[in-house]
Amino acid sequence: MVYWFAKAAKSYDATILLWRNGYWQDAAMLGRTILEIALQAMYFRREPERFAAEFFAHETLQRNILFKDMAEHTESDEIRGEIQKFFSEQNLDPAAFKRQRNWWGNGSIWDLVEEIRKQNIYVGADNIYRSQYVSLSMLVHGTPFARRYYVLQREDSVLVDWRPSAASSVVRNDSAEAIVTSAPTGLLDVIDVLAAIWGFDYGEDLSAARDAIVRFRDEA
Repeated sequence: MVYWFAKAAKSYDATILLWRNGYWQDAAMLGRTILEIALQAMYFRREPERFAAEFFAHETLQRNILFKDMAEHTESDEIRGEIQKFFSEQNLDPAAFKRQRNWWGNGSIWDLVEEIRKQNIYVGADNIYRSQYVSLSMLVHGTPFARRYYVLQREDSVLVDWRPSAASSVVRNDSAEAIVTSAPTGLLDVIDVLAAIWGFDYGEDLSAARDAIVRFRDEA
């Protein structure tokens, strides 16, 4: 959880810097990163001790598979030799490694959201996914729909937004809520889970912060 908090907090700071300096598309993409962390934290809250063990086991698996792939595809005999030496010293058989998509299993983020909903871990997780995560993912993956945020039609001309600029009116029309609220609310969700696991009572402060975000969004 400390790792997730640190990552979410730094990503939030980066989001503010990017937004203020005209890189609002990239700020939105980091908002998605924070939401993804928050969704994992929500699920993790259900069984912290069990999930912590699974998390660290997946970390080791990811390392081993990364090394295996590097050894198979690198052009460096030195790197290949060092990796083979590491596996030998650790008594590891690369052929036995079984790939797993995420620490919670082979499902996607949507599958994780479904588990959160089914187990009633966090009310509204599916709404967060559908209203914010999906739209922000379009920017991350460079989908056709995200074209409108970089190539803007202006009457008889076209504006290509490739330099720092303020968010356009198009954004305010159809993605303002996701972009403005995803980063701060996601960070608050991570803090909420961390506080619950460690026994801190931040309920009143977090509620006030969420209300302030909603007011800012509605006034924007």
